Amino acid sequence: MADVYEFSSEEDRKSGRFRISRKWLVILLLFLLYMLIRFLIFFKLDWTWFNVLGYVTVFWRTFSGKILLGTIIFVVTFFLSYLNIFFVFRIAKKPLRPLLSLVLAFFVAFLVTSNGSQFWLQVLQSLHAEPFGVVDPQFNLDIGFYVFRLPVLWLVYRLVNLLLLFNVCIAIPLYLFLLSGKIEISTQYMTKRIFTQEERKAITHVGFLTGLLFVGQAWRYKLLSYELLFSQEGSVIGAGAAELGAKLPGYYVMIFLSLALGIFVFFFLHKNIKKVLYSIVVYFIAAALITGFFPGVYQKFIVDPDELRQELPYLERNIAFTRQAYGLENLTTEEYPVTELTSADIKGNRDIIDNIRLLDHRATRSTYGQQQEIRLYYDFIDVDVDRYLINGKPTQVLLAARELNRKVLPDRAKTFNNLMFKYTHGFGLVMSPANAVSETGLPQYLIQDIPPQSALDPIKQPRIYFGEAVQDNVIVKTGLKEFDYPLGDDNQEYVYEGEKGIPIPKLLIT
Repeated sequence: MADVYEFSSEEDRKSGRFRISRKWLVILLLFLLYMLIRFLIFFKLDWTWFNVLGYVTVFWRTFSGKILLGTIIFVVTFFLSYLNIFFVFRIAKKPLRPLLSLVLAFFVAFLVTSNGSQFWLQVLQSLHAEPFGVVDPQFNLDIGFYVFRLPVLWLVYRLVNLLLLFNVCIAIPLYLFLLSGKIEISTQYMTKRIFTQEERKAITHVGFLTGLLFVGQAWRYKLLSYELLFSQEGSVIGAGAAELGAKLPGYYVMIFLSLALGIFVFFFLHKNIKKVLYSIVVYFIAAALITGFFPGVYQKFIVDPDELRQELPYLERNIAFTRQAYGLENLTTEEYPVTELTSADIKGNRDIIDNIRLLDHRATRSTYGQQQEIRLYYDFIDVDVDRYLINGKPTQVLLAARELNRKVLPDRAKTFNNLMFKYTHGFGLVMSPANAVSETGLPQYLIQDIPPQSALDPIKQPRIYFGEAVQDNVIVKTGLKEFDYPLGDDNQEYVYEGEKGIPIPKLLIT
């Protein structure tokens, strides 16, 4: 004779379980206030910087793109998350907790938005995309799809996947707390769990969300099939024999399996949880074998033994599209007779001969560093190649700016005042012809030393406040004079005379 037991749902705990104290409400408000202040500070800094540089229109376009995209993502994810939580309480036949629901929905929307709003540029590019007029030979899609559309499709996948994942993680704990009652049938040999009607609906709800997650995996494998054209593996840059012979079919199989599993989870989770869990385990094992193990075997036993023949069609694609990308597809080959070089040939092409670069910029940077850094706290970030009119002729030169490297200052000099107000700028540059050296093999300097000694026009402003070095912020035009440049055992000082930079109210620095 079986005994039937019905356990209460513990109604006495309902009133206190989801109550949010005023303390947590205050914490939430303080967090929102902190985020608002942080936003306003960065907004003011960015706007001022763009305004100083004369690019206010660029700032507003960038800002409006970020705000518009972030607002759309936040509103959609907040609404769907709140709707999901509403269904949880409705299915559980419990009164909705508005404050808790708003907090959870806000949390999900905030996390999803923070992972998507920074891709505003890709979204704007996609909205203003233009076709390239060239299609790829594998999927017959315009190249513009891969440049403009594919990044946005990946963004949509990531956001939807995050939204579903967070909502599943919220729904399951809520159901566990809300549906605390249970019914069991107990006999001498077994105890069987009997789900109530609310619990079956809850499992169906979770199965729906989980099924959508696996349907999203089908979308992921579809996007991965397009990403094969960017593959860096094998002998071919792009899709090769192994990618198209093994990975692409594997992705198509995984698309089918993902869709099938998503439908199976939705319809059968409430009927047989164990079978669904076993199916999910089998799915991930199949994914590892089909997309990981099988392509490796295919590469080793099918492609590698006859690699040239297997990869030849894809090598030809690679070469043809590379030529087309660089506008080289219509090149013709023409032979020129090679004769003995004469002095008349050299005189007739003097401008070309005089501009042949003999010095390597990498080796020149090392030489500049040894001879012209002057002090340890100066550094040449790189050496550029440029052309200037010298004595009325275009002349190829090598040049480098002498930047300030505050990281190598002595420890005793790394005080707050020095780093923020004193060491503010680099000083001068070095320039030498690209095709001439001295008798000792060193550069023939056109500009050198501190202060700059120029064989050309005088250097009117040698100070470098906005250079190539990535450094922390500095503050100028204060009561402290800045270090300008070393002069023997003494140091020259200077006060910034320019107008560029972010202005700071005097109230904040007095």
